[in-house]
Amino acid sequence: MDYKTRDFSIYLDYFKGREEYIACQGDGYYYPIKQTLDNNIITKHIDGISTFGVYLLTRKSNCNFICIDIDIPKDKLKDVDFKETKIKFDYLNSSLITIVR
Repeated sequence: MDYKTRDFSIYLDYFKGREEYIACQGDGYYYPIKQTLDNNIITKHIDGISTFGVYLLTRKSNCNFICIDIDIPKDKLKDVDFKETKIKFDYLNSSLITIVR
């Protein structure tokens, strides 16, 4: 099944945060938009049309997950073939371990 027709309900159950807002990426910043996270938003994100984020705290100040965003300079990624899943995972995993240490 193509991801564009896939039901992202499991993803939406896991990555839930602020119920009525999501973050949309602008030029060097994120800004809130009054929109719930849904299949359409996730598809736009996966297609690279827009970048969205989730505000982690719900209206009741609960947090359902934690996320670490690590930006790696693009010049360090030019030799990595991200189409190969194992190569991508191995590279990012070693980078994460280095950063955590």
